[in-house]
Amino acid sequence: MMSRDNYRNSGLTTLIKLTSLINMTDDLTQQAITAALVQDWKEAVKCNEQIVKANPENIEALNRLGHAYLELGKAETAKKYFNKVLKLDPYNQIAQKNLLTIATKKFSKCESKAPLNPNLFLEDPGKTKTTSLVEIAEKEIVLSLSIGDEIEIVPKKRTIVATTKKGVYLGKLADDLSLRLISFLKGGNKYEVNIKSIEPGEIKIFIREIFRSKKFVNLSSFPPQEIAYSAFVPPDLVHETRPEMADAEGSDEKTDDDKNDETPEEEPLDHNLEE
Repeated sequence: MMSRDNYRNSGLTTLIKLTSLINMTDDLTQQAITAALVQDWKEAVKCNEQIVKANPENIEALNRLGHAYLELGKAETAKKYFNKVLKLDPYNQIAQKNLLTIATKKFSKCESKAPLNPNLFLEDPGKTKTTSLVEIAEKEIVLSLSIGDEIEIVPKKRTIVATTKKGVYLGKLADDLSLRLISFLKGGNKYEVNIKSIEPGEIKIFIREIFRSKKFVNLSSFPPQEIAYSAFVPPDLVHETRPEMADAEGSDEKTDDDKNDETPEEEPLDHNLEE
């Protein structure tokens, strides 16, 4: 029969091992996410396989692993992992959508995305804008994106929603930008939108005006945000007091020493007192 001390030691050992496993999984998860963000899919596979080896029922890691294999053009291997997810969670939307993608597209072993157009993110004052989405989608959806992906902006009543070409929600534009673009879109302007960068908890998009309605011929979609307000102030008034002005003003003011050096004016004597 196990003594109380041995039981405690056994429980402590188990707790230490469990804590170590959790820490290892957290570290590998972060590495896997980072690898996906920089599109290092081989490293993403390596990290996620280690996570799945330690915990075969880790749904997030299985989905990430399937996506990484999909990016490497290994559709059949990816399919195996997405099916494992559905056995654990039959209603998992990520696995379902990826399996649908595999069913409707042909992947080759050497499949790779076309290189980005070097002019894709070329700034054009008044016609382009880089902005971050708010209320972004779940992490797994974010990780399914790639830099350069073309997305849609859909105007609603008081906001604009960003979605993939397939209608998957990605996030929203900030309220002020939404309200501005809603009026432009309703007026006939057209825009092209691409994913510019992906970071943990952030999606940056690049919006380009590709058609301007005659109604807005003299109105920019994106006016400059940083306005040099000091430009409206004469340069000689930017500082509170210019040195030369300070000298000039100082010359008019008399110091206490100057006042002491001054000879007081003689007052007329009161003759009545002399008498």
